[in-house]
Amino acid sequence: MALIDIIEDYSPPNESYGVPLKSTIEIQFSTLVDQRSVRSAFFLEGPDSDEVLGPDSRASIWPTASTFGTLTAQNEDFLSSPGYAGIVKGQFSFDLTGGKTKMIFAPDQVLAAQTLYRALLSDVYPESIGTTSAATGNTGSGSLSMTGPWLGANDIIGIRITKAGVAGVAEFIWWKDSDPMELKGPVISTRNSELLLTSGLYVIFGDGEFEIDDEFSTSVTRVVAHEGVVTFTFTSGSGSIEALPSSGSSSVLSSLRQPNAELSSLRVIKTTPTDHSAGNNTNLREIVIEFNKELSSSAISESDIQVIVDAASRHPSLSFLERREIAKRIVVQGRFLKIQI
Repeated sequence: MALIDIIEDYSPPNESYGVPLKSTIEIQFSTLVDQRSVRSAFFLEGPDSDEVLGPDSRASIWPTASTFGTLTAQNEDFLSSPGYAGIVKGQFSFDLTGGKTKMIFAPDQVLAAQTLYRALLSDVYPESIGTTSAATGNTGSGSLSMTGPWLGANDIIGIRITKAGVAGVAEFIWWKDSDPMELKGPVISTRNSELLLTSGLYVIFGDGEFEIDDEFSTSVTRVVAHEGVVTFTFTSGSGSIEALPSSGSSSVLSSLRQPNAELSSLRVIKTTPTDHSAGNNTNLREIVIEFNKELSSSAISESDIQVIVDAASRHPSLSFLERREIAKRIVVQGRFLKIQI
């Protein structure tokens, strides 16, 4: 299922104005999704962010299908470069009410006044790790859980304690049921912290005592990402109203809710070149946008579309390259809008 199809709502609404400076950014999914992949796939771009080599550039810093990553200390070169000055840092939290996931992103600092912000979310994985079962013969009181979107074939993961430790910590080996002779480890767990075992599989050892030969198992099912790119923009207010009034019956989502044509009616399915891609052929002569339904040739005119060229970076040394509009011709063919340049 495409990413756009699992998003029920978001706030602030697209192209909204006067957003309070202490607002959070929220996205409501219609199903449970893997929180780790959401953390990796969501970015909020503020002033001075690079329009071409931004956080949505897969060629540079995006996690691959087998490795999830975030913009942390290991990416300081990216975060401190001029092109990334506009990435807003903040904290994530999640509400799992009603068997659905709602992402809540709270910026570390209040938003800048009267500033355009752009939120971007790309590929997100569904939850896939099942309930961890403890063997009936276990003598310890400890428990563990596994998390993450499993990207391998359907299987059962087994864990056996090989050396007891303090509460919540133990040495263990693990294996897949499909290959029980290939034991991995021993590995030392870290108390109450996620430990990466393999692609899309993390384990957390909770409080409690673990004894030698205690065993645990979890069924894992392969998942496929909800693919796509969803973006929305909003402009912050002057600061005279920093936050919406809070009450037991309202939330940021409901208070700023408004009909959104992008989600309920016409929407983009695919673009060629890919949205926000870099390194495209310099001889590019046509841009193609595919929509979810057929277009009326009379509904779109050339005056409705602008093709803007700009420098590939906002670095100060490139400030002499001015933004300008270039000529184009449009062709509407069914669900496809072709922009010839």
